Order: sequence, then C-alpha cells, then structure tokens
Amino acid sequence: MDIIKRVDKHRIVAVLRELPCLWDERSEDFKNTKLKDNARQKILLVLSIPDARDTAVALSRQISHWKSYYRKELTEVEKNPGYKPRWSLYNDLDQFLRPVFLERVRASLQVRADRMKEASPSPAGLAQEQAACDEWTTLGNHVAATLKSFDRKRATNAADEISDVLNKYSRYWNL
Repeated sequence: MDIIKRVDKHRIVAVLRELPCLWDERSEDFKNTKLKDNARQKILLVLSIPDARDTAVALSRQISHWKSYYRKELTEVEKNPGYKPRWSLYNDLDQFLRPVFLERVRASLQVRADRMKEASPSPAGLAQEQAACDEWTTLGNHVAATLKSFDRKRATNAADEISDVLNKYSRYWNL
C-alpha cells in the first residue's frame, strides 16, 4: 500500500481515465471482475509499480476511496454553487466521472429535499404544535444542538437517519 501512496496520484488518474471498467458503473464491463483485475494490473504495469497481490488490493481501495470522495465533493458543488473543491484530484476526476455521478447525486439531493418537505409541517401548524408541545420543542432543540456538535459528515448521516425514522412513523400513522 505504501507503494501506491508514493506514486503520483495524477499519473494514476490519467491511466485510470482510459479504463472505464474501473469507474463507469453504467457500463456492462464494470461488472466484469476479470476485466477489472486486468485493468488494475495494467495501471501497475504502465506506472512501473511492482506487481503484488496486496499492491493491487491497495490500488483498488485507493480508486474506490477517490470515487467516494469525488461523489461527496460533487454533491457539495451541486448543493452550493459557490463551493470550490480544494481537493487536488477533483478537477482531474471531474473530467470523466461527472457524467457517471451527476445524475445519481442530483437524484439523491432531490430525495433529501422531498423528505424535508414531507417532514416539515406548515408554519401555522408548527406554531400550534410548539404551543401545545413544549417537550417536543425541547427535544428538537437537543437534537439540533447535538447535530451541530458533529462534523459535517456525521451530522448529515445522523440527520438522514432521523428523517428516515420520522418518515417511517409518519407513513405508519398516515400523517
């Protein structure tokens, strides 16, 4: 794994770009394990990285990490148009990963927005609920304070889970 970390990441990305079986989930080749193994071997060969099983595994993990992080950054770009990623590989990966991930990222953001709309009562209803249920307001404030204490990723994950639970019970009770 140390060998992979010592190789110029931009060189790995340049070779990776030519091997869509490793990153284009829309392609049938993406499901072909043998083809993907051969593609990873090609990267090791082109970059003169000594071939070893643990090196190929480390390369696979690195590529997977980059794709996940790219998707996270793309999500942030889509949510906040003024956001400028500072990750050094973003622009290189964006040149070929954007078409693969953009539709999924936008769909995910739309689902989140729809969940938030479903979970949010009207302003008038909210005022009535707050007057009648101070205990729920206290709980809401506690949840908000707790989420604010988390890093962005943990807070987003926790908020999604909370939203899922609320939606589950809303559907169960037909609210």
